[in-house]
Amino acid sequence: MKKLLYILTISMILFSGCKNDFAELNKNPNGIKKGSPETLLSQTVYNIVVSKLRAAKGITHDIMGYSLYKHERSYIQRFDIRSDVGDGLWNRHYTSLQNLKSMYDLAVENGNTNYQGIAITLKAFVMADLVDTFRDVPYFEATQGENLNFLPKYDKQEDIYRDLLAELDRAALLFNTTIPMDQNSDLLFGSKGSLSARVTAWKKLCNSLRLRLYLRVSKDPSFKSAEKIADIFNNSGTYPYITDATDNAHLQFTNELPFYNPYYNSTTGGFGNSHSPTNNIIDMMLYPIQDIRLTTYFNRSKLEWTPMPQGFALGDGTALFINGTSTLNNNLRTSPKLGLLMSSEEVKFILAEARLKGWITSSRTPLQYLEDGNKESAIFWTTNNQSDSYNTAVKDEYNAASTDEERLAVIIKHKYLAYFFRGLDAWFEYRRTGYPNLNVLPSASNSGIVPSRLMYPVIAQRYNPTNYQKAVAGLGGKDDINIKSFWAR
Repeated sequence: MKKLLYILTISMILFSGCKNDFAELNKNPNGIKKGSPETLLSQTVYNIVVSKLRAAKGITHDIMGYSLYKHERSYIQRFDIRSDVGDGLWNRHYTSLQNLKSMYDLAVENGNTNYQGIAITLKAFVMADLVDTFRDVPYFEATQGENLNFLPKYDKQEDIYRDLLAELDRAALLFNTTIPMDQNSDLLFGSKGSLSARVTAWKKLCNSLRLRLYLRVSKDPSFKSAEKIADIFNNSGTYPYITDATDNAHLQFTNELPFYNPYYNSTTGGFGNSHSPTNNIIDMMLYPIQDIRLTTYFNRSKLEWTPMPQGFALGDGTALFINGTSTLNNNLRTSPKLGLLMSSEEVKFILAEARLKGWITSSRTPLQYLEDGNKESAIFWTTNNQSDSYNTAVKDEYNAASTDEERLAVIIKHKYLAYFFRGLDAWFEYRRTGYPNLNVLPSASNSGIVPSRLMYPVIAQRYNPTNYQKAVAGLGGKDDINIKSFWAR
């Protein structure tokens, strides 16, 4: 009986989330009896951003060669993926999904379409991470704890994407500048002041996310991605999207309770000194002209940059870093820069690819969109544009490409450099395009192949075994890291 109660409790928390998080346990019986959408917004946004940051440092940095853990137990950088790697992401994101469901339901009850649109938009951010990390996951039944469904079935990645994008298309038309929104609870856009500016900012975020996700699934013609992206681009009055840094969805950590950078209290040893940049990113940022973001991302430590080779074998680590290496910049522990959810440079890179593929018609060339994206990323991280020499080198690199495939490789490489500490998106882009090229030692596990997914978390295997086994059967009978997403190259 105790075991059954434990299973039900864990399932409620992890698959259905806590209705209003653990604060409900200490709820004042004499207080407000009913919540409102705005009461859930600030905490949910903060939790989503923090979850994406932890995934960036704990997963993406190692897999995609930004920085690796300087320890013999540095398994992820050599593609030795254990079954618990995705546990934290799974748990945090499903809790956020329950809060977003509560937000949406309350917004419907109150007739506030702005919070409905916000809830749908944030749900798409969270759900896209989950489905693109694990592939088939609980979705349609994932937040049904109130209906006593604590063991949800897993849904196909394609079906999840169809519903997500249909919902985002609907959300884009829900925002209304005459319907009130609480300014103080809005961590992303509350500083914009006027109601019209804040509502428009959320609408821009929604449409920018539509651009990202339609691009991601563009390999599958049934999603009509080229048409959708063109429709958003050609009808920016109806579907405004992020165009410059003032539109960025950026949670600027105050480093005061309760909105700390999640690494604020980390030691320098635990945060930066224990992580080294890899040869992949140092080579991309150092040659042919030094990228000015390099010293913002990393510390040199010696006269020369000394990165670590990605994929070093178990037993080789000590010899490789015994004399010291370059490290992750410890100043990032307290930096407000890490709280970027979506930004103008990403949209510029999306438009560069769409223009290259002929999906949109514009007076600006793919190269000009690429240059805009590079400029905006450099200014965000350093307050300065790249040097003239650097910009000329990028232009030469692009113009030297003789095919559209080679030009796409240039665009994605620079998108990768801008995606520093941006959740799992660089990994998703690599799987979608095959770029940038990563040099990994032959001693790496998985035959040196970048994983295509993470294995399902231990909690999913243990407490929802029947549906877990059905999901694995749908993947071909094995919970394997090389099973590709339907949108992957």
